[in-house]
Amino acid sequence: MTRPHIRAAALQFDVTMDPARNAAVIERLLAGVLADTFAVAPEGALSGYVNEAGLVSRIDQAATAAAIERIAAFCVEKRVHLVTGACLNE
Repeated sequence: MTRPHIRAAALQFDVTMDPARNAAVIERLLAGVLADTFAVAPEGALSGYVNEAGLVSRIDQAATAAAIERIAAFCVEKRVHLVTGACLNE
């Protein structure tokens, strides 16, 4: 009997306040993973994150939305499951 297995990837990188740059780094890190891999990226990886007061006011909401759409499409194309975060002002 074969046992199921899970492929996982932990993505580590310095998250910046530039959502497009962060998305490009995520794409680069995921480029070599196999389909059906479960990956986890750092907190606020799509919106940007700094451990400072006033973080939410510094987030570019339009750029964050674009990064979310970009990474969602990339993950569908690559058949990769990604858990990541974005700070949204809703």
